[in-house]
Amino acid sequence: MVLRSVKQSDISGRLLADEDAVSVVVRRHPRISGPRQFDAAREELAALRPVEDLVALELTMPGGDIEALTCTVAEFDRVIGAEVLRNAQGTRGRRRGFRPR
Repeated sequence: MVLRSVKQSDISGRLLADEDAVSVVVRRHPRISGPRQFDAAREELAALRPVEDLVALELTMPGGDIEALTCTVAEFDRVIGAEVLRNAQGTRGRRRGFRPR
């Protein structure tokens, strides 16, 4: 007996060869509350074009809630400025000036 696994496009319903199958995760969309996943053929996604010059921000609120925010580079530079970003520290390790007690 042989078990065979096949992929099927959730968009068109057609069977996909392994080299054509793309797993898509929708992280954020106004009509869903959490990430969703589906399979598609590469050519079925060809009409989707990436948007250039976007900045993805993660905001941690005082209560601990985390919000995701996306804006253009121009909006970011207008509000925050390139110098703030250039002088900002990385996310690895301790923050500057932090001393454990």
